[in-house]
Formats: sequence, C-alpha cells, structure tokens
Amino acid sequence: MTEFKETELDERAIKMAKVLSADAVERAGHGHPGSPVSLAPIAYTLYQHFIKHDPNDPNWEGRDRFILSGGHASLTQYVQLYFSGYGLTLDDLKNFRGGADTRTPGHPEYGLTPGIEMTTGPLGQGFASAIGFAYGQRFQRGLLDPEAPAGESPFDHNIWVICGEGDIEEGISGEAASLAANQQLGNLTVIFDANRIQIEGDTEYDLTIGKNLTSTDGTKMGVSHKLHFKTLDQKGSTRIYMIMMVVMIVGMIFFSSRSAKKAMEKEKEEKGKSETVNPYKEAKRTGKSVEEIVEKDKKRKAKQAEAEEKRRAEEKKIQEEVAEKLRKESNKRVSKARPISAAGSTYKVEVKKTAEPSGGNNKR
Repeated sequence: MTEFKETELDERAIKMAKVLSADAVERAGHGHPGSPVSLAPIAYTLYQHFIKHDPNDPNWEGRDRFILSGGHASLTQYVQLYFSGYGLTLDDLKNFRGGADTRTPGHPEYGLTPGIEMTTGPLGQGFASAIGFAYGQRFQRGLLDPEAPAGESPFDHNIWVICGEGDIEEGISGEAASLAANQQLGNLTVIFDANRIQIEGDTEYDLTIGKNLTSTDGTKMGVSHKLHFKTLDQKGSTRIYMIMMVVMIVGMIFFSSRSAKKAMEKEKEEKGKSETVNPYKEAKRTGKSVEEIVEKDKKRKAKQAEAEEKRRAEEKKIQEEVAEKLRKESNKRVSKARPISAAGSTYKVEVKKTAEPSGGNNKR
C-alpha cells in the first residue's frame, strides 16, 4: 500500500482540477459538472499515488488500468490526464464536447484520447467490463508467466474503477460482481461514489447498498465523498489483452461466418435464377433464337464462375493477412512488456502561481 501525506501543492492541484472541470462544462454549455468536481480529490489521489502508469508510453504492458464507469463524468479523467502529461492540453479541455474534432468528448472514447482504456457511457458497462479486465489479467499471467513471484511479472497490474449508484442499479453490475467475488479477483479495486442521489431523488427509495457506509474514521458518511482503499490477496494475475484477442478472433469468425452465409444465400439465389431460365420462353420474349439464348447463358455462367473464383481467392488472401497481422501484433505486444520497475508510477503536477497547470512540464 502506498503511503503519502497530502501537501499544499496537492490541495492546490485538486482545487485547480475542480475549477477546470466546472469551467469546461460552462464553456461547452452542457455536460455534467457535479461528478468531476466532487471526484477530483479521489481521481487526483489515484493518479498521483496509487495507479502505476507511464504517460510517455500509454500502452506500456505493465500499466494499471483505470476505468471511469460513469462516463458522463469524463472530465474527472481528462483533467488528470492533462495533469499527468498524457499529451492533453488546456485547449483540449476548453474544447470539451467540441464536436467531431475534439479530443475530449462528453464520454471517454477508447482510441481517441491517450490514457483511456475503454469507451464508457451506458451505466454498469464500465463496472462489468472492469471485472472482465481483472479476470483477463489473471488468465494471461497464468498463461504466459505463471511461475513468477507476485509483483515481479511484466503481466502484473491492477484494475481501478470508480462507479456510482447508477452503475450499481444496473442488472449487469450484480451479475459481474458475483463473478468477481466468486473468483476472488484481488487485482480489482472498485471505488463506490456513494452520493445517495439520482434523477428520481434519494437512492434510499430503490437501493440498499451504501446506506450504512462509514468513513475510515468510523463516522457515518454523508453526501461528502470519503476515500477508503482496501487491498485483497491476489490469486495470480493476467492481462485483458488475451481476452481482447479472443474477442477479436471470435468476432471475426462470427462476422465472417455471417457474411459467408449471406454470400452463400445470395449465390444460391443467383444460381436459382440462372437455373430457372427457360431458353424457349426467353427466345419467345426477346425474339432471339434458342441457340443464341443458350450460348449467351453459357457465357454468363462462365463469367460468373470466373468472378466467383476471383472473389474467393481475394477473400482467402484477406483472411490470411488478418490472421498474420493478429499473430504479429500478439508477439509484438508480449515482447514489448517491460519489468514493472521500469514504470514511472507517480507524475507530480506543478501548479504555478498563474493559476494554470503546465500540462507539458510534469515531472516524476
């Protein structure tokens, strides 16, 4: 467990995170300012003291994964990525929800913003997927590096999640949580944002979880956010990458099979049409001789067969190229894995007296 003491610089950075979040929503004219403002202390503490990550290499294999299940609170993460040096700028925050060209959309989008592990938005999706991340991490480590002591494998990492009542109220969360408990996923830490409020009013009307939560000093929790980290024994670990590969391959097989089925149905339909051509009726309809109709039909069928053979050859070539690309990508990602000691786990934010944090000058 990381030990730390909050400094004056930390307090100023957290206040700056709150102001940036509020200003970004105000500038956009729409969005969710409440959650990013209230979650700023938690997100800052995680990124500065707990999450193992390297902003200079967002895809580093040994990094921890952070998932913001309530994607509507995206500014919670954007501001911390800006502080940590992931390449986001103050202009990116100003362009929050700025349309097709923005790097800071209303909900985090994987592949668009550096440091985002998955696209989140539908409540419960991030929470459930995070459990899949943790499950996959343990599987991959057990598959590729089972003999390494705990904490010494390049495949050792943790999954961090922030979720709220809206996530917990979704059925998918209960199912996924049951799996996490049954599998004793000690590489997963979920921070429950228990603010006891929803659109319909107080969550006590339909949600029992969180009613009796207490803070770390034993007092009852009010609407203010308390942070309590609890470690679990890790039962081996692995990475989601293998799961992603499986999903990609299964998805390819599914969609390829479906496409092939459609192609076969279309081919059968075309073949049926060609077989139902009656040369005598066609000759009567067009005024051509039966011999001409038969000869034309032969040429058409030969042309169709040639085109079909060419299509099949091209399809086979594409499938082989995709399979080879997947194999190379898998080898490349595994070979890129570095010892955990190489990770830069804490990136301090410098808050200048100009009241604007310098996004590009963050230091370890």
